[in-house]
Formats: sequence, structure tokens, C-alpha cells
Amino acid sequence: MRTMASRTLTIHRPIAKRCIIALFDLLALVTVAAICSLSLVEDAYAYVDPSVMTYTIQALAGVAVALGAVAGVAFRRSRKAIFKLLKIDENAGKTVEEDVSRIACDDIDAHAVADERARDLTTIKKKEPQKLSWPKRLAFAAVAAFFFTFTLFVATPYELIGGASGSLLFGLAETWQPIAVAGLIIWVVLSLLISLLRGKAFNIAVIFFIGLGLLCYLQALFGNVKLPSANGAAVDWWNYTKVTLLNGFSWLVGIAAIAVFFWKKPTLCRNVLCILAICVAIVEAVGVGSLFTDPGIMDKSSKDTSVYLTEDGLYDISNKSNVIVFVLDTYDVYELDWLMKSNPDMLDEMTGFTYYRNVGGTIAPTRYALPWFLTGEFIQHDETYSHYLSTVYDRSSFLDDLKATGYSLGIYTDTFGVSGAETAAGFAYTTERALNMHPISATTLNAVETVKVMYKASLYRDMPWILKRFFWFYTDEINESMAQSAGSADDPAKTVYVMNDARYYERLQQIGLSVNKDEVGSFRLIHLLGVHIPYTIDENGKQISDGQEVTEDQQGLGVMKMVSEYLKQLKDLGVYDNSYIVITADHGYWFWGDGPDHVLDRPGSPIMLVKPANQGEKQNDPFVYSDAPISQFDLHASIMKAITGDGSKYGTAFDETPEDASRIRYYVHPTHDGTNDYEFIEYEIDGYVLDFNNWHQTGKVWDCTE
Repeated sequence: MRTMASRTLTIHRPIAKRCIIALFDLLALVTVAAICSLSLVEDAYAYVDPSVMTYTIQALAGVAVALGAVAGVAFRRSRKAIFKLLKIDENAGKTVEEDVSRIACDDIDAHAVADERARDLTTIKKKEPQKLSWPKRLAFAAVAAFFFTFTLFVATPYELIGGASGSLLFGLAETWQPIAVAGLIIWVVLSLLISLLRGKAFNIAVIFFIGLGLLCYLQALFGNVKLPSANGAAVDWWNYTKVTLLNGFSWLVGIAAIAVFFWKKPTLCRNVLCILAICVAIVEAVGVGSLFTDPGIMDKSSKDTSVYLTEDGLYDISNKSNVIVFVLDTYDVYELDWLMKSNPDMLDEMTGFTYYRNVGGTIAPTRYALPWFLTGEFIQHDETYSHYLSTVYDRSSFLDDLKATGYSLGIYTDTFGVSGAETAAGFAYTTERALNMHPISATTLNAVETVKVMYKASLYRDMPWILKRFFWFYTDEINESMAQSAGSADDPAKTVYVMNDARYYERLQQIGLSVNKDEVGSFRLIHLLGVHIPYTIDENGKQISDGQEVTEDQQGLGVMKMVSEYLKQLKDLGVYDNSYIVITADHGYWFWGDGPDHVLDRPGSPIMLVKPANQGEKQNDPFVYSDAPISQFDLHASIMKAITGDGSKYGTAFDETPEDASRIRYYVHPTHDGTNDYEFIEYEIDGYVLDFNNWHQTGKVWDCTE
């Protein structure tokens, strides 16, 4: 008869050997994570037939399984080879079968020992739960806290700032440090707090933070289809009931799966989630690293990280000659006419003006309109969309022609284009020509407010749909938070210009306009939010308090009150008559629909009020109406004519089109779904602009993916 016994093999591995094995295991994890990261590429604008995709997915899945098996075998064999080379016994600390030995039949004692040992080996003993020492708990806690913090409060803010570099005052070069410091603090504090827990409570905490981080990560990858854009528009969340319910169900499934896994195998669940967290964090780190190496994202800041668009010149004007252009965002002729019915005195300060009511626009929205305002360059029939965006600033001579007249140039806007690359080009273009681009201290960035608003934006992106309404934000809110809220009342040259109409009006009243020392004249382009959503100012131009609501009409009255105050101060300084003033909008009515097939359903016409300079006594006359068929395309010619007497290089000036002229004007409408632009559709307007029967598609369409 043979007996079976066991022995415990104990081999103490030196620290150096343990480090080698740990590095090898880490290499394996990094390799797998790096391969996974290759799948997280940018979207391609292409269509793949779903019937083909079925077979493609099966083929790719088969290849993935095969490669996974090969990689697994390779790493396992390599690991065994390293163990053998280092003379490490893989069975150290494990229970293994003893060598077989024969015993005599008449050896009663040996039989008794063998029977007892056999019964011991066949009895399943419940293992006592292993108690983790504090250093080990700290290690697990550090992994959980790091993954949770990095996913929600570092990677997501970086991705949001990088993706919106074309619309934000500050880029990653300025914002990465406060976000990283805040993330480091959260990581350390959260790690220590988790590590203080013991037993089941400790495991629950580790699993909770990793599980929440994973669900947020998956939400960002797959759960935000048709997520409302951060453009300030009020969101009717009831329109998203279906997606909210489906998304909530998927979160419940994920939570339940983790809970069941933990209930069945708590230790294994904790260990598996920690490994998964490390892998996903590596993938996220690769993505974040790519943002800092992308010139389209970093160029805005990397050219000169200390130069900003300031308020310098915003509150002063020449006593010799001026050209002043107010761009009131989204202000349509329909809106102004509607307001004037119940507020007939709202334009009383605009003496000497002509109110043009038959105005063709150029393009919407702001991200396309402002580059046109600054350059006078528009997309041509024989060029692609991408070529236009990449060259619009390079081929313009408008600001150079203005500067050549001897006028000082003040440009006040937060929008220079669509993409980061175009914004960088526009920023450089303006920096070289405008007086209000200045290097100022990095402390201009309000680090605390920046972190707070980016955390809010991160939670909006990563939380389930049912919670998103509590973290809703819009882009201008981020810009306002990034810039110092108070600025320097004594030195506008050290205050970043922020699109905040209530703040502009308050500072206009506090600082007041003054006469500068420009020897020839001053040109000022002032971009205000106008009646763009969200509506945050009342009819008196005051910022509303949280919880209050105002209407588009109230905001329309409020912003016109600001312009009227500016005109009044010009009169008080005695420089009203020598000022050529244009009050317009970047575009009128504009909307987006469900995608490329959504076309215009009504006309849009930006307001256009113009006051010539040097009118003499006529400057005191009430404004007059004109139905002359003008276009926003006439703006640059009108500006140059006002300064030099000849604007023919840029086309026809406003006052060169007679009332009874017959003129076809053109407008470009981008189709949009709330997230992406699809096409530029050209319209011709043959007749009165506000009659939509006079609007017709020309057949010219630009593909926004080309």
C-alpha cells in the first residue's frame, strides 16, 4: 500500500529577483494596453456597409483570439524561462503531492497514519481570509484612487480642453498644471482614506472607486451619442427620455455585474479590477499624451504662451477719426423689428444712423462668421472646405490694409475659427496686427475656477444621462471661469477680454470711454454675445441671479442698451461725428437639425445699422430706414471707403447700392446635427431678404469632410 503525504516547499526569493519578475509582468500589461490603445483612434468620415461589417467583425475576432493565444503562450513560456534562469521554484509556498512510498501490509501504525492523512487531504477546509497589512492596503488603495482620479479629474479635463482649443481662451499649455496638481492632491488624500479601512469595508471601497471609474470611462466611449452640445442652448431633457432610460439600464447592469462578482469572489474581484484599472489607465495615458504632441491643439499656446487678447483700447477712442464695428451675436432683423414694436424708443440714441432691413448675410455660425469678419476671405467654388479653413488667414490682407492707413486696430472676440489649427493661425494673425495682444502674467489664469469648471464639464461628459442635467455647462462659462473674474480695473491692458456682456457694460460705466493719442484714427471691432443663448442678462443689461430666468427679448433690449451707452459716451466726448459706426451681427437666424438633409426653413438676416462719419448736423437726426438690397459682403468695402474714400478692392460699399437696385445676394448655410458639420449649402437671394420665397439653392455644396 502507498501513502500520500504533502510537503511545503519554502524558497525565499531575493528582492532583486522579485523586481525582475514584477517588471516582466508590468511589461506584459503595458504591451496589452498599448495594443488596446491602437483601437482608440479618431473617427474616420467614411461609411461601411453593415452587411460587410458582420463578416469583418467575425474575421477580426478570429484574428484577435489567435493573436491573444499566441501572445499568452509567448509570455507564459518567457516567464518560465526567466524563473528557470533565476532559479526560482514556481511551486514555492504551494501544497504539492509528496513522493509515493510503499508500506508493509502488517505495519498497522503506518496504515493508521496514511488513513488519517488521506482523510485530511480529502477534507475541504475553509481558508481564513488573509488580513492585509497597511502597506498592502495602501498599494491597492493607490491603484483605485489613481484610476478614479485620473479618469474623471485629469484625463477628461485634458481631453475636453484639447478638443475645444479653438473656442477656449487658454489651452493645455496653461491649464495642465493646476489640473495635475488638483488631481495629485485628490489621489493622495483618497488613497490614504481608503487605506485606513479594513476587511470588507476596504474591499468595497477599492471596488467602488474602480468600478465607478470604469463605468464613467465606458460612458465617455459609448454612452454619449447625441449628447447636447455645450453651446449655451437650454436643453429639454424630456426629449432624451429614451436614451436616459437605456443608459440608466446599462449602468445598472454594470453595477450588478460588479456586485455579483464581489459577492461570489471578493478578493478575486478586487484583484481583477485593479489589474483592469492599470490597463485602462495606461490606455488613457497614451491618449492624453497624444494631445500634448498634437500641433493643432498646442500651437495656440506654444507660439507664445504669455500673449493674450486683452481689453487694451476697448475703452478709448481717437478724437480725430474712428471706425467702430459692434458684432452682436445672432441678432436678427426679425428680433429687432419685434422689439421695436413694443419699445419704439430703443434706438433713440442712434441718431444719424441708417437701419438697413434688406440685408443678406454671409454664413453661420460664429466659428465661420468671425474669421470672415477679420479677413474678408470667403470659401470659393473651386476650393475644398479644408483648404479654405487652412488658408483663410494666410491669404487675407484686410487687417494689413487697415493698419497701413495708420489706424490703431483693436480686436475683441474669443472666436478665431473652427479647429485648433485655424484658431492658432487666427490668433497669430491678430497678434501681429492688433494693439490689444499682450504678454501678461500667467496668473491671469484663475486656476481654482478653472479646475472647478472643468470638473463640472468632466462630470457632464462621464456621468449617466440621468445626472447630466446637474452638470450642464457651456463654453463661455469655461472662458469666464478661466479668466480672472475681476481683472485690473486700472489697466485694461492686463485684463483678458472675455465674452461677458454684463461685465463689459459694468466696466464701460465704471471706466468710461476716453480719448487716446492715436495720431490718425482708431479701428475697433467689439464682439458681444448679443441674443445668443443662454439668456443671462435682463433688459437693463444686468446679469441675472442664479435661479432667475430672462427671455431672448429681454437680452435683446439689454445688449442694445449697452451699445446706446457707448454711443452716448462718444457724444459726451465730442467724437461722435468723426466716427463711422456699424452695428451688426455675425449672423441672423440659424439652427441645426438632424444632419446633412436638414435645410433652411425660414430666412435669416443680420441686423445692420450704419452711421457715416462727418455728417454735420445730420448726426443729430433720428435714424432712417432703408430697403436697399445690401449684403454683409459689403462690410469690408464700406470700412475701407470710410477711411480711405475707396473700398473697391473689397467690392461695393453700403451707400453705393440704390434703394431700387435689383441684386442677387448669396448666403451659405452649414448643415449640422448638434455635434458635426456636414455640408455648406449655397443659397441665392433674389428679391427682398425676409421673403423666403426669394431664397433658392444654387446647387453648389461643399462637403465638410473634404
